[in-house]
Amino acid sequence: MREVGRREMDMQVGDLVRVLVGDHEGDFPLGMVIGFDEDDDPIVLERGQKLPHYRSHLEVIHESKSR
Repeated sequence: MREVGRREMDMQVGDLVRVLVGDHEGDFPLGMVIGFDEDDDPIVLERGQKLPHYRSHLEVIHESKSR
């Protein structure tokens, strides 16, 4: 099991993230955390769609200034 990084645990609405999974053929899209689902997984606005992701599938690129 992969150790969860601190940045994954502290993810907040407004964070800019890179999606690290999916069929993107080397292009890892950017998105913004816009909320969390009932399992506390981030919902990301990515390419015009609202998509839930596991925290471990995201990399925080820039933290929201509202921290």
